[in-house]
Amino acid sequence: MQRKFGKLFRNLNTNKLEFLEFNQNYYNFSKKNSQNNHNQFHVSDELLIKIIEHFLLKENYEIISIEFFLEDDELDKEIIEILRCLKKNKKFWTVLKSKFLDLVQCDDIHIKKVSFKCLIGNGSMFLIQKNGIIITSISDFDKISSILLKIVNEYSIT
Repeated sequence: MQRKFGKLFRNLNTNKLEFLEFNQNYYNFSKKNSQNNHNQFHVSDELLIKIIEHFLLKENYEIISIEFFLEDDELDKEIIEILRCLKKNKKFWTVLKSKFLDLVQCDDIHIKKVSFKCLIGNGSMFLIQKNGIIITSISDFDKISSILLKIVNEYSIT
């Protein structure tokens, strides 16, 4: 699969959020866009939870993996078990969401990135990172970035 990279920025001229495409030279890309009236947009844990919920319940995706900034074997095992159950029954989303909300309250453990796989079609995959970077297939970039922008904008309004 050929991949496409995007980064979420706020355009300071329009105050709108947008995904800008980049190659793997992230430092130069980020520096250039900062100089061109774009502020980096980082995704909060609460917003990541909204994104996960949307793709699970409305877009027919499953979670492949969740990575946290803090390495904790016990937490990783618990999340893996919840994800295993979630693949069989989407009702386990409430269990996972509750766990995430507990972690957000803890304020010590933050989600680093989440990887998804589509359950229909060609099983395309994408990931989103806390720093606002997405990685998708070339063919899915526009669709995924559009859905994500809609979620982020809705969340930012509320």
